[in-house]
Amino acid sequence: MARQKQRAMGSRNRGAGTESGGRVVRDRAVVKQDERLRVQMQEQAINEAIVREREDEIREIHQNVTKVNEIFKDLAEIVNDQQEDINTVEAMIEKSHAHARSGLDQVEKANEHQQGCVVS
Repeated sequence: MARQKQRAMGSRNRGAGTESGGRVVRDRAVVKQDERLRVQMQEQAINEAIVREREDEIREIHQNVTKVNEIFKDLAEIVNDQQEDINTVEAMIEKSHAHARSGLDQVEKANEHQQGCVVS
């Protein structure tokens, strides 16, 4: 009985040969279209992954630039603080120089006065 069903199915398939051939062509076209669609979807997924990766890299670069900016601000503040110290030292040196000059003038005057003095 099973063989009779197979024979009957076989004869039906043989009788519809042109119909089956048309299906095969349509099936192949559908398979090709599905393959193209799958490839397009893969390409789109790859492009989206690349875009996400670039966005992440841009964010990382922005964070690094922000850090460098903060470092330069800190450095500028340190230099400014040091400049104040340098200005203070410079002012003290100028005062010391003025005091030394004044002291030298007083020593020279004292020397002149002592030369005119005669001890008897």
